[in-house]
Amino acid sequence: MKINLNQKEYYGAIERNSIDFYAKKYQVYLEQFKEKKDLKILDIGGASGMFASYLSDVFKDNNCEVYVLDSTKYEEWEDSERNVRYIEDTVENLSQHFQKSSFDIIFMNRVVHHLVYNSWTKTHIMMAELLKDISGILKSDGRLFICDHFYNGFIFDNAPSFLIYKLTSCKIPFIVKLCKAFKAESAGVGVCFLSQKNWDRLLNKADLTIENAIFGSKGIKKIQHYLLFIGSYSYDNVMMLKSHLSPQGSPKVAPRFPQGSPENVEGKFYN
Repeated sequence: MKINLNQKEYYGAIERNSIDFYAKKYQVYLEQFKEKKDLKILDIGGASGMFASYLSDVFKDNNCEVYVLDSTKYEEWEDSERNVRYIEDTVENLSQHFQKSSFDIIFMNRVVHHLVYNSWTKTHIMMAELLKDISGILKSDGRLFICDHFYNGFIFDNAPSFLIYKLTSCKIPFIVKLCKAFKAESAGVGVCFLSQKNWDRLLNKADLTIENAIFGSKGIKKIQHYLLFIGSYSYDNVMMLKSHLSPQGSPKVAPRFPQGSPENVEGKFYN
């Protein structure tokens, strides 16, 4: 999805300041690929490309190719010293740039909740379709890593997702200003967070298996969270995913997240 100038500056700054965070989050996972040669890596929504550049350094002895796909071009892309290839386009046009079974590793850091469309229902449908397309460009032994947030509702599990989408996608000036006052940088554009249960459903629709996960930090609830029916939420949950289609194309049963809310297993592995 295309973003505005304010979003570009905000996301670029966040990405540049998150390299150490991502390095720590993914360290144990990246070790699994250290012996693999001719690695091909894609960072979807890679913004300034700082994380992609970090990956290029990590795998500098693996004859590694690293790509960034982002809907917006960043000034840092002009740095010719980086061993990273940049593509300015949206994820909807993925097949125009990459063949099936192309990548060993794909990253989507804080990206999925920005894949929004003109209705909440269509957004959920398109999220599943786009993730299925992304799964299709993974090699048979490839892995997709997603870092994103969980917003679980009380009374109605989907309520926070629906209400936040409706508020942030509203283009009425007063609502846009109100959302920005609460630090919603996607005000006027839209954002769609998912609950833990909806992540389960989404990944199954996209033919993806949760092979391993680390839950992020628990959010502290404020008055506005009760107004949005938020029961619990956690930031930067990391999921390692693989396709759960067999070579013949028949789906296998995908494992679900562990029972219990993310805050009860903060920072712990699930596999």
